[in-house]
Amino acid sequence: MGFLIFLGVLLLLWLSVIFRIVCLHPVSTIVYAIKDFYLWIRHKGYNFYEAGLLNCYCAHFGGGKTLSIVHYVTIIFKKYNNKMVWDRGRKRFVRQKIHVISNVDFKSIPYEPLASLSQVVCCAYKNKDIDLKNNTRTVVIVVLDEASAQLNSRNFKTNIDASFLNTLITSRHYHISFMYSSQKFKLTDALMRSVTQKCINCEKIWRFLIQNEYDADEVEYASNPTLIKPRKRTGFLIKDKDYNAYDTLAVVDKLKKSVDDGDMMSEQEILQMRGEINPDNDQITHRTRRLKKLLK
Repeated sequence: MGFLIFLGVLLLLWLSVIFRIVCLHPVSTIVYAIKDFYLWIRHKGYNFYEAGLLNCYCAHFGGGKTLSIVHYVTIIFKKYNNKMVWDRGRKRFVRQKIHVISNVDFKSIPYEPLASLSQVVCCAYKNKDIDLKNNTRTVVIVVLDEASAQLNSRNFKTNIDASFLNTLITSRHYHISFMYSSQKFKLTDALMRSVTQKCINCEKIWRFLIQNEYDADEVEYASNPTLIKPRKRTGFLIKDKDYNAYDTLAVVDKLKKSVDDGDMMSEQEILQMRGEINPDNDQITHRTRRLKKLLK
C-alpha cells in the first residue's frame, strides 16, 4: 500500500506543476488557503462578479447561440445585481450593479439598447466617477447578437477604433464583459477575433443545449474546427422561461432596417474586414486524435 502511495506522489510530481509548488511551500500554502477563505467569507466574495470575459458563441440559425447568451446573462443579473461586495481600492462595502447593454430584446431583465459600440467606451470612462459618487461598483455586460452581420453595418463598424479596442483589451479593469454571437467564428471582424478569449460552439437538441468551449486562438488558426479538442463541455436544459426571456425576431428586424436604409458595407469591404489568415494547425495544442495522425 505504501509503495502505491509513493508511486502516486511521484506521478503527481511529474504531471502537476501546482503539486510541486505545494510540496516546496507546504506551510505557506496552508496559511494562505485559510487566510483567503476567511477573507472570502468576510468580504462576501460569493457576491462578487469577476468581469473581463470576451467570448463568441457560434451556431447556425436555430442552434441556440442567442439562447445561450441570454441564459447566461439572465442568471448573472439575477444572482449578482444589487449585492453588497468589498471594494479593495475604497476599502469598504459597495453595492454591485449589473448594467446590460444589448441589441437583443431582453424580456427577463432590464437593459440598455445597443445602438453603437461607442456606448461601451462611454461606460468605461464614466462609470468610475459615477461609482465613486454613488458608492457602487458597476459591471457592464455587452451583448452583440449576430455580430458577423451587425458589424457589416457602417454605424457599428466605424466604432471599432483604438479607443474601443483598448476598452476590450482592458475590459477586466473597466469591469466589462463582452459576449457576441456569429454563425461562424471567422465571419466576424478580424480585430474582434484577435481579442476574443473563448469560442463556444452551441448545439441544440430538443430542450438540451450542448456547449463546447474552444480556445479562440486555436479556432483562428485551424484549417478545420473539428480537428480541435474542446477544452470544456457544458450544457443546460432549456425551460420555457429561457424561451420567454427575449424576442428572437428583434435583431432580424433591425438588420432588415439597416439593409433598407443602405447602411450596410459593400461585399469587398466585408471580405477585407474579415482579414483571412493562412491556417496553421501546428498552433493547435488541444488536438483530436485525427489531427495528431495528420501531423505525424
